[in-house]
Amino acid sequence: MKNSKYRRRFGKTLIQIYKFLFFLLLVAMVVGSWLEMQGLYLIDGKTTIVLTVIHALCLGTLLLTYHALDIGKKRPLDLVIGQLLSVIISDAASLLSASLVLKTLPHMGIAGVTLLCQGILCVLWSVSATWLYNAWVPAKKVAVLYSDERAYESMGELHLDKKRYRVVKTVDLTDTEKDCDGIVSELPEVEGVFLCGLPTKLRNDLMSLFIKKNVTVYIRPKISDIFLNTAQRRYMFHIPMMSYESENHSVIVRASKRLLDILVSLPLAVIALPFMLIAAIAIKIEDGGPVLYKQDRLTRGGKVFRIMKFRSMRVDAEKDGVARLASESDDRITKVGKFIRATRIDELPQLLNILKGDMSLVGPRPERPEIAEQYEKELPEFHLRLRVKAGLTGYAQIHGKYNTTPYDKLQMDLIYINDMSVLTDIKLLFQTMQTVFQKESTEGVKNGQTTASKNDGEEKK
Repeated sequence: MKNSKYRRRFGKTLIQIYKFLFFLLLVAMVVGSWLEMQGLYLIDGKTTIVLTVIHALCLGTLLLTYHALDIGKKRPLDLVIGQLLSVIISDAASLLSASLVLKTLPHMGIAGVTLLCQGILCVLWSVSATWLYNAWVPAKKVAVLYSDERAYESMGELHLDKKRYRVVKTVDLTDTEKDCDGIVSELPEVEGVFLCGLPTKLRNDLMSLFIKKNVTVYIRPKISDIFLNTAQRRYMFHIPMMSYESENHSVIVRASKRLLDILVSLPLAVIALPFMLIAAIAIKIEDGGPVLYKQDRLTRGGKVFRIMKFRSMRVDAEKDGVARLASESDDRITKVGKFIRATRIDELPQLLNILKGDMSLVGPRPERPEIAEQYEKELPEFHLRLRVKAGLTGYAQIHGKYNTTPYDKLQMDLIYINDMSVLTDIKLLFQTMQTVFQKESTEGVKNGQTTASKNDGEEKK
């Protein structure tokens, strides 16, 4: 196992150097374009340096925001998408900066060639870096310890990620009578361990033992863990304490968030207007039905509001009166509906809901009252999502899927609620752009289910 650790350490160091060289090359291409423009616009050296620094800071921030250098954690295609978005936005920012300095538009031909070369570099680097990672960083040997079947099932993708992890053993601790030392002693030499759904005391004791053995510990968090993660550290009565306030959003945070909603959604609505008109015409031509679909949804404090979306299903999609989510291969979705759902165009009318104040740009996605009621029967804490306004996008939409379970959605929403700020919103808005290109984020629930609950459908059989 020592050879494996040394090989992984060397491989990761190699990848870090490769990342740095890639970043330098992207920046160097822009520097080259500014030097090329010097003869056309007489840009002085100081201006070139300032423009280069602005571009480098913008590019670096965006690459981190999109996790576009996470080799081994993402597919090459996802890396390329994140890198291209980073390059396009940072190049646009550089051109805007240059136009303000030069008081004229820079040479678009040079800028276009530079962007093309950067795009080619992104593709070549992502493919070669992934190959390098797979060749030099061996899969980590891990074990999975669980006592909750559903928590274990949620880790199903772990077994498919064979390039990063090799599951050598799974242990069901539901009815075990062994102590922690006995459990650890029966495991083979592992480099990592996943703890899923274990009782708090057992989990903490095992975690301490594995940390002593220098084994990486991965924990499937509980809702209480999320609250503790954002609790404030205090020193009271001469001892360390932690405190958590249920209402921790100041008036300033809420006001600045509302200001961001208006400043972003208003110009977005203007830019999106042509696409909205085309979508409206296409929906009307296809079946002659109404263009917009209005539905009751829940927002902050359980307030009901009417959400607006472009209609993507048949007019009689719920003629039986049963509220249900879209399922895999759902025949209720129209031809136009498939396209506008895949491209998120169906969500654009919600910009009006945001301007009206019913929703925010970022927040938990609003659920239908009937479906929320079903979720709360299985998960009473589900109402905790209603502590803030519903949003157009959020953690669950960026890191999850349409069919993500209510428990997982709640966890991601609570992570956002406990970390809510304008800077967080801006970061998530940029990350949302990337999800448009990820088909899996729109996967429907399984056929026969009406909600995303794992238990839904089983009871009907």
